[in-house]
Amino acid sequence: MNDYVDVDGIHTYFEAVGDGPPLLLLHGGLMSGADYPDQVAALSGRFRVVAPDRRAHGHTTDVEGPITFALMDADTIAFIDALGIDRAHVVGHSDGANIGMLLGIGHPERVDRLVLISGNFRFDGLRPDVLDWMVTSPDADWADEEAGWRRFTPDPAEHWPVVLEKLRHLFVTAPTMTDAALGRITVPTLVIGADRDLVSLEHFAAEFRAIPGAQLAIVPGTSHFLTRERPDLVNELILGFLPAA
Repeated sequence: MNDYVDVDGIHTYFEAVGDGPPLLLLHGGLMSGADYPDQVAALSGRFRVVAPDRRAHGHTTDVEGPITFALMDADTIAFIDALGIDRAHVVGHSDGANIGMLLGIGHPERVDRLVLISGNFRFDGLRPDVLDWMVTSPDADWADEEAGWRRFTPDPAEHWPVVLEKLRHLFVTAPTMTDAALGRITVPTLVIGADRDLVSLEHFAAEFRAIPGAQLAIVPGTSHFLTRERPDLVNELILGFLPAA
């Protein structure tokens, strides 16, 4: 099923597949729910997978003003409220994982289990060369991301530079969570990273150590896009961590 729901004045697109306990699948920055077909196929056998497209992503329009993690956290809570979901497992990738951390910190009563894939709780958790590229690269170097954005967006094509500027600013200035904040996450948490990720291995280790009782898995031979490159192993890790029913 695919549909729209109005969330804080944003006509928000989502897809929902499968039966069972709800599982919220949160996509990465400059991606959409459509970028995770292997995860949806695997997880929907046990869960009701709900995958929203956030503001300025996928089928969901941009709105005036900056894009911040605080806003996307609030959007996510408003989204599950609109669908009548009290609690859900949360699986997030990249920026979706960062939002998952905020949900675990601020709304633990809404989260059953938390899977954080290639997330960074501080912006400087990105490798230094990645941060430098995000600051200095010309817009033309983001052509693949632009093509992905154009696949579904309801916004006019000329709006792309606005979206890119908002998200580039976000990527190099946020998030700014602390170890102490991650220490307030009380729900069972699995941290997954790639050994060739945009996020440093040291940062994954710090994330794992800061979250009480967390588990850590590093997927070999993969990049930030490990969900596409090794879906078999990523899905096995997720399903092994989540409850059977």
